[in-house]
Amino acid sequence: MKRSIWSLIFVVALPLAAQTVAPAGEEDASAKQARAILDKTVQALGGQAYLNAPGFFYSGRASGFSKGELSAMQNVQVWFAGDKQRVERPDTPGWVTIITPDQGWEITYHGTTPLESKILQSRQRQATFSLRKILTQWIRDPKTMYFFDGEKYAEARQCYSVTVIDPQNESATLLIEKGTYLPLRETWSGRDPDYHDKFNESVLWDKYRNVNG
Repeated sequence: MKRSIWSLIFVVALPLAAQTVAPAGEEDASAKQARAILDKTVQALGGQAYLNAPGFFYSGRASGFSKGELSAMQNVQVWFAGDKQRVERPDTPGWVTIITPDQGWEITYHGTTPLESKILQSRQRQATFSLRKILTQWIRDPKTMYFFDGEKYAEARQCYSVTVIDPQNESATLLIEKGTYLPLRETWSGRDPDYHDKFNESVLWDKYRNVNG
């Protein structure tokens, strides 16, 4: 089994547009606090400009591990546009992976081949739990549930922990930096389709910087 470890640089515009999540309705104190934190997170990421952005670019390093052994770290560049993504390895010219909601391909000097089913399912699952999807779709669904898990110390910073559960009963936990309200880590669970063992996947964000104010 292979798992991916991502260390990403996240670049977004940060205007001061007003934006909030969907009306809360009747909720307990935990849900209201979680919603308030996510409101401020959307603001910290750019408000309306973040929600309306047509695409995003990620640059960082990725690796996988199997049977306790970590493979070599590789530079990666990822473009997201809606539900589609394109992944390139700058150190391997000509290597490209393209993924849509229901198909995927790998392009190399050998030609273009469909992605293996297991790899495609893993990439699609990562897209389901993307931060952007959570902040633009999950939290706008009135059936989504919210839980404030308290304050934690992680990534050498004080954080708020918020868990979000969508109407399909998929859940993700976000660690939001206290003070800036910028996301630091997201964790979700999955189950291996072959061995059926449960595992956790995480994405980390860091090195935020302003773009166009």
